[in-house]
Amino acid sequence: MKKLSALAIAGTALVSLAAAPSASAATEFGSLCTPTTAMSNITLVQLAAAPGGAPLAAPVSGVLTKWKSSFPAPASFAQKMKILRPTGAPNQFQTIAEDSRSLAAGENVFEVRLPIKAGDRLGLYGITPAGALACTGKAGDVTAEFKGDATTGSVNTFTPLGPALAVPVAGVIEPDADGDGYGDETQDKCPQSAAFQSECPVVSLDALAVAGRGSATALVTTSTRAQVTVTGTVRLPKAGKKGKAKTLRLSAPVQTVEQGRLGRFALIFPKSLKKTLKAMAPKTSLALTVTVAATDVVNRLTTTTLLVKLRGQG
Repeated sequence: MKKLSALAIAGTALVSLAAAPSASAATEFGSLCTPTTAMSNITLVQLAAAPGGAPLAAPVSGVLTKWKSSFPAPASFAQKMKILRPTGAPNQFQTIAEDSRSLAAGENVFEVRLPIKAGDRLGLYGITPAGALACTGKAGDVTAEFKGDATTGSVNTFTPLGPALAVPVAGVIEPDADGDGYGDETQDKCPQSAAFQSECPVVSLDALAVAGRGSATALVTTSTRAQVTVTGTVRLPKAGKKGKAKTLRLSAPVQTVEQGRLGRFALIFPKSLKKTLKAMAPKTSLALTVTVAATDVVNRLTTTTLLVKLRGQG
């Protein structure tokens, strides 16, 4: 165990995680205590904390987008941050992931992209011979050690240390609504879809409609996966001098069209339309207006309109 310079510690001001939370949905946890000790060739994890601080374990699942640690001295100090997952056995953890960085004087913030689950904890291992950083704790702080580097994938039992010590490592968790492994606030510009991390693309349509004897068929392709609706309207001629023109509305079942696939939509003619067409000469026709609409992952609507001639079948 190596003591760090008290003079260096006094000269560094650090931001506490106990500050008022922002309006962001990101969640912070862990400790930003001021290191006073370095412990050689061990992995440290804090098991319990004095009342009043931020939670030590990840309170929610998501993506770890940042980890933080502080260092009081002017020289750099290499540390390996560990994500440690409880196995259910007393003081036993599996190392899920790690990230190695060199700490400078003051508070250090490192950007990462690591999946994390509620209940996971952060630990430290010292890459340099001086070892893992630790802080002089308060009553209620309990830190445990594993002798050596708790490598990724390994399952290890940690032994509590005394007197009270704390581990200077904290993290920021962002939600991951689409499960793509990118934090929804700072890393994923399209959290509605796992297929995109840049801005959600506006869907574009390509459609063709043809008429048959009993139905009209629309063939539709989309630039991205989208929910597609196809509807049609046709105006029937007046029935006799005193009759009124009637507008029929047709619709096909809504479908989800995958990118690169062809969607086929059938607008079935009702009996009244079939009867009218059979009474019309082949040289005459009715105009069927077909509207194709697609909704993208953020509910923006794209539409295209097609005009189809329904020729008489008499």
